[in-house]
Amino acid sequence: MGDYAKSGLIVLPCGAGKTLVGVICLCLIKSSTIIICDSNVSVEQWKREIENYTTIDSRKIIRITGFVKDKWNGE
Repeated sequence: MGDYAKSGLIVLPCGAGKTLVGVICLCLIKSSTIIICDSNVSVEQWKREIENYTTIDSRKIIRITGFVKDKWNGE
């Protein structure tokens, strides 16, 4: 494996696979990641896809929205 970017921005049209590309990036960098979304629906989609495509413990996926604030255990 080569060098990886230390930060990035995924810009694709609707339905082009931004979430899946992002999940692949999460798996490659193996580091804490912040995903910023513009709607609660997008936040839930990201959480669902991370849970579907990775082995990341769902307790480590922290959502902060106008409707939900998951408790962070400091890990």
